[in-house]
Amino acid sequence: MIFRRFCSILYTESKRFYVVSILLMKRFVYILSFTLLGILLQFVVHGAFELPVIYLLKKDFARYGLGFSWSDWFLAHHIFTVMLFVLGIGLGLFAGFRFWKIVYGRKS
Repeated sequence: MIFRRFCSILYTESKRFYVVSILLMKRFVYILSFTLLGILLQFVVHGAFELPVIYLLKKDFARYGLGFSWSDWFLAHHIFTVMLFVLGIGLGLFAGFRFWKIVYGRKS
């Protein structure tokens, strides 16, 4: 009798642990996917902004260069690239956590 009860407690606890570990893994993959989506979207935004700017600079640098040299433009490019990358990661993480709560949050 005691052994049977002990075995049922162990089975229940291991089953609960299994469900919790699957849920944590699912949450990790969900949030990681949103983070990767944020990174991919920042590449699209980066390209959509950069291509017209490069076209204008190559077309007439004296007119569209705003008084900056090419090295200044490269420095600005590197700074904004890092800023966009961090922003993409941050927004991806934010969206992942937010939509995890909305989709898989506890229902009342």
